[in-house]
Amino acid sequence: MTRTKPTFRRPAFTIVELMVVVGIIVLLVAVAVPSFNAMTYSATRSLAENSLRRSVTVARDVSLRSSQGGDGAIVFLFDASGQMSIVPAEQVGTFKDVVPGGGQNGIGGINEPPFSGFFGQYINRDVFVPSGLAEAIPLPAFWNVRGYAPGGLMLDSMNSGREIAEWYNSEHYGGTDPGDLTKIQGNWVFPESGFYDANRSAPATADGSTGRQSFMVRFDASTGAITGSLRSSVLVDPRPSEADRDTYNPADRRRAWRRVDKADDLGVWASRAIQDANPDANGTYYNDEDFRERSRLIGSASNDTVLIRPVSRLALADERRLAAGINANGLNKATNSLFRPYSESNPGIRLDDSLFRGAFDADTVRQNINSWISGDTHGGPGSERGGLPNQLIGDGEINFDPDEGPVDQPEASIFTLSPYTGELLELDP
Repeated sequence: MTRTKPTFRRPAFTIVELMVVVGIIVLLVAVAVPSFNAMTYSATRSLAENSLRRSVTVARDVSLRSSQGGDGAIVFLFDASGQMSIVPAEQVGTFKDVVPGGGQNGIGGINEPPFSGFFGQYINRDVFVPSGLAEAIPLPAFWNVRGYAPGGLMLDSMNSGREIAEWYNSEHYGGTDPGDLTKIQGNWVFPESGFYDANRSAPATADGSTGRQSFMVRFDASTGAITGSLRSSVLVDPRPSEADRDTYNPADRRRAWRRVDKADDLGVWASRAIQDANPDANGTYYNDEDFRERSRLIGSASNDTVLIRPVSRLALADERRLAAGINANGLNKATNSLFRPYSESNPGIRLDDSLFRGAFDADTVRQNINSWISGDTHGGPGSERGGLPNQLIGDGEINFDPDEGPVDQPEASIFTLSPYTGELLELDP
């Protein structure tokens, strides 16, 4: 008699059981992912804020220990790859900067005779260089700092008393017209230091607008407190290119020093650029061309410098959230910002209008950035997702009571600096 072995069936999940398990997993993921993203965002925000606070402490220390004896500062730079860094810097001197088109009726500017030395049109400009006492402090990806330029700060007075618009004179800040309404309004400005042609010694714009712009927090050399000076300055930041420069011959001592990209010490180089009696090396000293050449080397007309002014209020924010808040379709992928890369065919600093659908209006975008950073995020026709770039997002008020109207949701951290201690203080929206 033949016996048959009993067969055993392996236990298996039914379709219903599988669906239940998958549903539980999906539910757990749906709960966990936002929590994880919120935790990551909070940690990155803390890192960015700590970096900002540390930079303020470092800059105050630099101001008190400066080897040059000048004021200290932190300067905010944004490069073309989308990275923002905070650079501790120190002042090395002051010079008379002949600005582009600075002469009366176009006479006496950097390319226009006569300048006539001390009697021409110029601006007294302080010069800063990166400090050798501390390294630049990078911010996490997509986290940026803006500085608040109160009404009138975008205008400079020349020695003649004539006002010009040079600092933040790109198109979305009213260009070079000192009478533009934008110049007397308060604006949150972005460090426009990386949107330029690194292969040119000077900006390529026909209207003489300055290529590289940013802001700083400036500390007094004797006390470490916030300085009361509002004077525009330049930071020496050599462009990373040998194009459009003099031939470098170390044996030619009269001319070789002019190559800032070859300088071993930017402080020493800047001091010579400020003081040299014959910077054009033609053997004739202290003439008009020497003043112009000094400005070409180290003034606002040079792509080796960044034009900066002091601010006392800063805003820290994730650029991606700002973009969503003003109805932009993300950021420019090349710059990780709202700005497009520099273009030789269309030179200048420009917002990327392709990030916005519908009719693009740079002035409304500027106002929306101001509103979003200030915390006024709802109430206007452009508040809801899908609003157009020519519609305002805010209503002029910051409201947290749903019974009083649209509720605002501030996301930017706004800081001011104590004028006496230089301490960074966070403000309530």
